[in-house]
Amino acid sequence: MTMKKILLLFVLAGLVFSTNSCKKKECPKPEVRGAGTWDATKIVDPNGQELDSTNPAVACYLTDEMVLNKDHNGTSWVFPSYDPNASTCTPYNLTVSSWAENLDVNKLYVTVTYQGTSYDFHFTYTSKTEFYQEFSGGYKEYYKKQ
Repeated sequence: MTMKKILLLFVLAGLVFSTNSCKKKECPKPEVRGAGTWDATKIVDPNGQELDSTNPAVACYLTDEMVLNKDHNGTSWVFPSYDPNASTCTPYNLTVSSWAENLDVNKLYVTVTYQGTSYDFHFTYTSKTEFYQEFSGGYKEYYKKQ
């Protein structure tokens, strides 16, 4: 075999192994769980007991809603804060500057900006339509996809 034939064989072999074996229509698309509207559904204490939703503070936090768009445009998070002294629930409109998923470990990472400061939040998926955020003390706030 001449050197040209050997080189040609390596080039052809490289082309065969480097081409994608599936056609565009048949290739599985990477899953995107986070895109969509998520509403807070319950808050659970460290013992796994759901907190009473008639409690004004709990009811306030259950108005929490997050909208994550695939293209990240118009992505927002309305995060409520309860003031026990005034018995008021104040919604804060947070701008989601980025969000990403690592489905290998069932995590969703959201970065928000509020008044010029960035904050990072980590959520854990329990299914394709539910995730939770764990707070200090072991409390968890669960969200469900609309």
